[in-house]
Amino acid sequence: MLGTRNEDSKSCLDIKNQGLSRGDGVHRLDPDGGSSSNAFLAYCDMTSYNGGWTMCYTTDEYAKPRTEVTYSSKAPYGNDGYRTNCNNIPFTEIMFVDHQTGKKVYFKRKSNLPVKAAANYGKTGSAFGLWDAVGASRSYSYQLLICDHPFYSGFMMSGFTGNC
Repeated sequence: MLGTRNEDSKSCLDIKNQGLSRGDGVHRLDPDGGSSSNAFLAYCDMTSYNGGWTMCYTTDEYAKPRTEVTYSSKAPYGNDGYRTNCNNIPFTEIMFVDHQTGKKVYFKRKSNLPVKAAANYGKTGSAFGLWDAVGASRSYSYQLLICDHPFYSGFMMSGFTGNC
């Protein structure tokens, strides 16, 4: 489903919380809720783990979510090459999907204070505090890494404190 200019929401979670969800699909998002000049299309998963997930990228190998931010209908969600701009959407939960097996896992920030990727690339895992897992081992606490390096770029959960 594509939203119209009057239906722009700040995030997929915003769409869900407003009761506007019509299921999984593409929606038009405007993270600042103001000028629609920075609005973009993104796939919203409205069914996994109670829904409201803005899906940032799909890759078999490598993604650069800091700069690869343009949605293309030629690379729909779930296919290698899907990208959208999640840099300015505040989040306290992050979901990872293995598209080959269909398995999903998500992590919830213990502090419940939102994080935005745009201002946090390259910070140490301790900068975002600890996260709890749903769908992965609950014996551990995890840390989020938001990386933009030649060796590794993207979002990653780690059980260790450290850098990208």
